[in-house]
Amino acid sequence: MVKSDYYLIMGFGRSGQAALNWLISSNKKAVVYDKNIDKIIKSAVFSTKNQQNNVKFVKKLQKRDIKNAKSVIISPSFSIFNKNVAYALSLGKKVISELEFGYLINSKPKYVAITGTNGKTTTTMLINQMLKTKYRCDAYGNIGKPLTEAAKENLDYIALEVSSFQLEAIDKFKPNIFAIINIDADHLDRHKTLENYILTKYKIFANCSSVDIGIINADDPVFEKYKLNTKAKLFYFSKTKEVEGAYLKNNNIYVDLNNKTMQIAKISDFCLPFNIIDDVLVAVLVAKLCKVSNKNIIAVLKSFVLAPYRAEAKIINGIKIINDSKGTNIHSAICALKGLKNVILLLGGEDKGLDFVPLFKQNLSDIKCIYCFGKTATKINKTAKRFNFKHIFQEKNCKTAVFNALSMAKEGDVVLFSPACSSFDEFSSYAERGKVFDEIVNKFFTNC
Repeated sequence: MVKSDYYLIMGFGRSGQAALNWLISSNKKAVVYDKNIDKIIKSAVFSTKNQQNNVKFVKKLQKRDIKNAKSVIISPSFSIFNKNVAYALSLGKKVISELEFGYLINSKPKYVAITGTNGKTTTTMLINQMLKTKYRCDAYGNIGKPLTEAAKENLDYIALEVSSFQLEAIDKFKPNIFAIINIDADHLDRHKTLENYILTKYKIFANCSSVDIGIINADDPVFEKYKLNTKAKLFYFSKTKEVEGAYLKNNNIYVDLNNKTMQIAKISDFCLPFNIIDDVLVAVLVAKLCKVSNKNIIAVLKSFVLAPYRAEAKIINGIKIINDSKGTNIHSAICALKGLKNVILLLGGEDKGLDFVPLFKQNLSDIKCIYCFGKTATKINKTAKRFNFKHIFQEKNCKTAVFNALSMAKEGDVVLFSPACSSFDEFSSYAERGKVFDEIVNKFFTNC
């Protein structure tokens, strides 16, 4: 290929494939790099007619591939600290995330962008369903559908789940409404420090102006320590106090906008776990800002189903089983524990550089025992002993831990699978981990 006439795509997962499909359809040239390219390319969907002349696939990236590229599009799996990304930046190359690329080719819809350590998917799903009652809307981003794919749709709004990985390499991205649900330590193996992680999250409003709107958590102390320096008009949500925005009072949801307070719904109107009430408040506030009726908001809340493996609960032989495989950080596990008693807790997986001290600083009187597993098992066990928590068992893998936890459980107990870690030491995703957990549970109670 001719020097500087092609785009370099780094990472050929779903986001990389979406970017390539758009480039091919626009008759653009591309070099695609992925160390597993031979395996991935067999299942990737793209135009075979155009690939021969316009696309080159490589499983080993050469410096000349970077040096001669017009610009670089990186998948979320590539950090700005990656040596190849760092080299591209050192050359003055424009390096953008697939999120940025998708935004640049599709700036017509209004964007509602959601980030936070926990609750992003649930909040995005709720917002999408509420806005769909009035507008042409769909959900994209970290929720599982690359933003680039939205370019072929005719939408009024896009509900966008945004991760810190995607925000690392944005430039022009500017949502009309953004929300930061909460912030707690996560992904420190990638972002190095908590401050880096927080500041990366804050990039969601870097380009916002006075015509844009921001929503933040009035109950989260992080926002007191790290002030939001944004031109956007700010609203708030709270479970503990009345705020300009959305709040909970006497088990009722209120919205206060333009000095007018409206009661939107009662908690008793819908059947959703209390630990997602923050997500509900954000979604309700966004819906009212976008002029969705109370009737439609309540209808969505009544019919809403949580994402797979997010606090999925069932009772078998008097034992409550909760599959929260989507809980991949400590903040999520702490939230999942709230309101539960007689808990047998399953923790473990791949270490993301997180400190388990906050978990063991909680009142653990309602936890009967902990089974830990995976790469973080020793770290979890050592932390437990520091806090004199003795009822902890270290297992060689997830499957053994689940089986032993179920064997320990009695009627009236809760088996909570909220690992507080990523799944990549044993599984391809939290979804695979959640599926395996369900399979073990079903097999155990079938055979017992």
